[in-house]
Amino acid sequence: AVFDGVIREKPADEEEAREFLQSYRNSSVEIVTSLAVTNTNTQEQVSGTERATVRWGDIPEANIDNAVAEGRIMSSAGAFIVRDPLLSPYVDGIDGNEDCVIGMPMTLLRRLMNEIGAEEESENGGGGMRAGAKAQSKK
Repeated sequence: AVFDGVIREKPADEEEAREFLQSYRNSSVEIVTSLAVTNTNTQEQVSGTERATVRWGDIPEANIDNAVAEGRIMSSAGAFIVRDPLLSPYVDGIDGNEDCVIGMPMTLLRRLMNEIGAEEESENGGGGMRAGAKAQSKK
């Protein structure tokens, strides 16, 4: 997650998680996900990046306290999960693909697999397709 030009990884502790969520009130957070796909038959590799922006409303302090106490957000970059029932009512919108925000950006993955012919090999029984994916946040 990128907020005000600063990369935010998983929060170090509850205090940092609370600070992250408080700072998102009526603001936006950018998510940057990068993937690399390798065709193990040809060793050809392609990569790509997808971005999405989460627009937040005014997250109540009680919801922030409860989200931190429940702990689910502690394992997420930027200390949020857009589908968390305590936070989702305050997501004003997502600009870009939601799958970039919640996990694997499938549109990007399919495009990269097509670029190296991985889907064709898999469909023809080649079995030589493998996708290696790494998600990371960057400016």
